[in-house]
Amino acid sequence: MADAVSTQVLKDHASAWAVKLTNISDGTGESNVVKISANTLVASNGDSSTQRLSITKLFWNVSANRVNLLWRGTTNTLITTLTGTGYWNLVGEGSMPLTNNAGAGANGDILLSTAGFTSGCAYTIIMEGKKSTGYTSRETTDDGISP
Repeated sequence: MADAVSTQVLKDHASAWAVKLTNISDGTGESNVVKISANTLVASNGDSSTQRLSITKLFWNVSANRVNLLWRGTTNTLITTLTGTGYWNLVGEGSMPLTNNAGAGANGDILLSTAGFTSGCAYTIIMEGKKSTGYTSRETTDDGISP
């Protein structure tokens, strides 16, 4: 068997993205699984070496040990570790978005790994962010307003 996982795209337009990630574990867990593939997002210029995303908001509920989010690179770089339940707004005054700094071999992808997941453990994560570089289009968004 395998963990029951899903990725739901909530928003994807020229300058922003959002996804909802879920997992109900059978004890297998996840290790460095690509959850956001930067080159498949709307307005990608097709050059993965220039694509960078930033995370502006995180909502999470992790019913097990922890979930690690990572930027993909030659050596993956830890973005953050999530445990319990929380909300992180990184666009308010005094805040700063989490921006891809994976260095060598970075391609903009966001990976996820679980730790300590046994059968029945679960997570729900909602991530929202901006497309920093490597995206070209300026089409209108779903609400008809140019981003």
